[in-house]
Amino acid sequence: MSKPRSNECTGTGSPPPGTRAARRTFAHRARASGVASVGMRPGVAGSPSLASSGAVDVCVPRGGTSAGPRCGVASCGAATAWERARRTMGAMHMVRPTGRRGHRWPGGRLESALRGPMATHSAQSPAEDGDPLDREPLRLLVGPTASGKTALALAIAERAGAEILSLDSMLVYRGMDIGTAKPTRAERARVPHHLVDLVEPSETYDVQRWLADARLALADVRARGRRALFVGGTGFWLAALLRGLFEGPPVDRDLRRSIEERVRTLGSAAAHAELTRLDPESGGRIHANDTKRVVRALEVLEQTGRPLSAWQREWGGPAGPRERAARIVGLQSAGELLSERIRQRTEAMLDAGWREEALAVRADPGFGPGAAQALGYADVLAWADGEIDRDAARDRITQKTRRFARRQGTWYRKFAIDWRSAPVGTASPELGGEVLRALAWDGPGMR
Repeated sequence: MSKPRSNECTGTGSPPPGTRAARRTFAHRARASGVASVGMRPGVAGSPSLASSGAVDVCVPRGGTSAGPRCGVASCGAATAWERARRTMGAMHMVRPTGRRGHRWPGGRLESALRGPMATHSAQSPAEDGDPLDREPLRLLVGPTASGKTALALAIAERAGAEILSLDSMLVYRGMDIGTAKPTRAERARVPHHLVDLVEPSETYDVQRWLADARLALADVRARGRRALFVGGTGFWLAALLRGLFEGPPVDRDLRRSIEERVRTLGSAAAHAELTRLDPESGGRIHANDTKRVVRALEVLEQTGRPLSAWQREWGGPAGPRERAARIVGLQSAGELLSERIRQRTEAMLDAGWREEALAVRADPGFGPGAAQALGYADVLAWADGEIDRDAARDRITQKTRRFARRQGTWYRKFAIDWRSAPVGTASPELGGEVLRALAWDGPGMR
């Protein structure tokens, strides 16, 4: 094998990431290539990529790192790095890099080192890469909060021999059971549940960690010959599951340190206010105490000259990545029925001890940035602290939950969902049969 050129592993003419030269070329490349091509693999019909457009000249696989495999040339050290990473992460997540330009190197826990404007964990990795999410169509049951997904999911999972994988960003927190409407112990005894009670409320847990955990859970379920059903309503996590995870430009360490210092000087509230002024959409979505995400949003804005929200909209639009194969069934009810169900459920949760639960979490271990965004906890604590009375807390929570259900509908419009109408909270055998047929689980041999 011929000796590779000195620049072969990093891309001819491409400056190393994080250098001033890389920063200078970043915005130019973004403008020259056009963001509509972001995240597409070379060779996918109808999906032009940055690599194929000439805007990026790299052979770094998707998901690789500066220490990980960069090409298929044995003498460049990729084989050694691959073996080391494979031993660290486990064979299930790793495949040997092929050397194809732009080829994805699986392993979502590794930081991307793409030289182009956008680095992603793409949803387009081929099935032979070994990603459990790509081996066969996913099955999902989605719907707005309080629509009765839990009861229906339990009924069809029992009939289909399936296990439930949570698609809810708040069910990952231990001790937050009543306020998140977490499936009860009895319900979880009926059907095994995964991706529930993963971390303490004080910990940071994001969609990237969830995707890694989802891969492990899905592989485990299928390895035991069981079916897997994703159930939940978190739209952003649904998008990440089906389309891959948008990450933005490569991290510029010098720029990040500068922004982190600025945020420390300003304070979290002032830094969040600055983000909201510059990027209102991101500011509205990111909690003021979530300093890590505030820093990242400001970093992308300064590095590219465009708001993070603009990049994310294009990533999720028609020019974004193709979706993973999936059968998605949605459960919906008439607006007035759902609204009344939300009011009744809120009342029942308060009666069940939500106030005491919120006080216990606040005392130990405390609410981290993620858990603090859970609906209703701030209002319950305001009641506990004597700032408002119980009725005011109930009314606030009911109103916020109704608005949240409407926002969920906005996310769902981005996907091809087979909607089923049913009275809220019911799980009739007829409805269960409809959903099983929609999921293609009504015949022998289906998984």
